[in-house]
Amino acid sequence: MVTCFRVITFVFILFAVNATAQNPIENKISVQFINEPVGSVLHTIIVEHSINLTYNASDPVFNQKITYAAQDKSIYNILSEILSQIHFTYEKVGNHFVVVPKTKISPVKKDNPAEITEISDDISIQEDYTILPNTQETVFIRDTIIIRDTIIVTEERIVHDTVFVERPPVREVTRPRSILSDLLGIEVTARDRWALGISYTQMLTQYTVLDNLPLTPELERVKEAESLSLRNMGLGVSLQYNTGNFSISGGLGVNSYANRFSYSELFTTGGFHEIDTLDFFYTLVQGDTLWTYITDSLWIPLDSREILYDRINRFGFLEGTVSASYVINSGMGVSWYARGGFHVSTPLWLRAQSVENSEGFPPVQLDNGNFNSWVYAWSAGLGLRIRLNSLSDVFVESWYRRYINTWNLNHPLDRRMQGVGLRIGMLYYL
Repeated sequence: MVTCFRVITFVFILFAVNATAQNPIENKISVQFINEPVGSVLHTIIVEHSINLTYNASDPVFNQKITYAAQDKSIYNILSEILSQIHFTYEKVGNHFVVVPKTKISPVKKDNPAEITEISDDISIQEDYTILPNTQETVFIRDTIIIRDTIIVTEERIVHDTVFVERPPVREVTRPRSILSDLLGIEVTARDRWALGISYTQMLTQYTVLDNLPLTPELERVKEAESLSLRNMGLGVSLQYNTGNFSISGGLGVNSYANRFSYSELFTTGGFHEIDTLDFFYTLVQGDTLWTYITDSLWIPLDSREILYDRINRFGFLEGTVSASYVINSGMGVSWYARGGFHVSTPLWLRAQSVENSEGFPPVQLDNGNFNSWVYAWSAGLGLRIRLNSLSDVFVESWYRRYINTWNLNHPLDRRMQGVGLRIGMLYYL
C-alpha cells in the first residue's frame, strides 16, 4: 500500500514538473521594439506569446512611444522593464496579469505561492506545486485559495469636432429640347422659355352710351333696357414667351355674353277727356250762394297698346388676343405683374333682339346683317403668378376691358360695351 502511494506521488510530481517546464510564460524570449506605443507593444506580446494581460487601453499613457530590446529574458522581466518606463507594474492573479500604476501595487502575500515575491532582473517564482518529502507516512494536503478581484473600467470620451458639409447644388428639373425649340432655334432655359397657357374668365359687363345730348323719354327707356350682367364667361389658350421680366403672348378664345333686355312702352290712338267731380262747396256772399266744384279730367284713349320685351340676349365671339406683361415684383416663387392687351373679335352666334328706333316698335332680331363683323377692344390689368414647379405656374389676373367700336350698327344710340373680369389659369413651360 505504501509502495503504491509513493509511485503515485512520484508520477504526480513528475507530471507537475513537466507541465511547469512546458509553460510558455516561463520560456526565455528575445524582443525588440523601436519607437512604438506602449499599447502596441503590449498587444504584440499578448498575441505572439499567448498571455492573459489586462490594461486600460483608453489611458493616454499607453500612447507613449518607447524603445526596448531584450535577449533571453522571461515574460515577467520583459513586462516589468517595459511598464517601469511609464511608471506602471502588474499584478498576477492566477494566470492573469493586471497592469496597474506603481502606487497601487498590493503588498506580496507570503501565504500565496502563486504571486511574485520580488520584482527585479532575477525574479523568483513560487511554483504552484509542493515536493512531498520521502516518508513512509501518509500526508494529506488541504489548501483553499479564494481569489476575489473586481475590475471597474469607467471611460468617458468627449469629442469636439467641426464638420463642414458641402451640399451639391440643386439642379432644376428641365425637359429635353422640344421640337418647337429646334424649329425656332431658341434655347429654352429656366427664365427665357416658351409656355403654353390655358385660362378661364368671368366678366361683369355694361353698355356705355357716348351721346352727350339730352335724350327723349323714348330713348331714355332704350338706354335703360339693358343693365349690368355677370353671366359672361370666356375660355382661352395662349402661347407665351418669357424673356427676363417681360412676357409676350398671343392666343385665341371664345367669349360668351348674356345681357338681360327689358323694354316696355305704351302706345295710344285718339281719345277724349272725361271730367269727374271729386268735391264741391259753396260760399255765401251778401246773401248770395256761390258754389265751387273740384273736378278731375282723365284722358281716355280710343285705342291703347303696350309692348314689353323681357329676354336674355346672348352673343358669342371668337377672339384673338395679343398682350404683353412686365413683372413688377417677385420673390419666394410669387410674381406680381402688369398686363396690357389688344383684342379682335368676330361673332359666332347671335340670339338677341334690339330696338333700332325711338318709338321702340317693332323689335329687331340681331343677325350678321345689322351686327358689326369685327369689334375691337383694349384691356389692362394686374396679376399674380405662383410657381408650382420648374415646369408650371398658376396665375390670377384682374382686368378692365373697353370696346372701341359699337356692336349694333343701326342702333339709335352710340354705345360701347365695357366691363371688368377675373381670369385664372395655368402656364406649362415647354
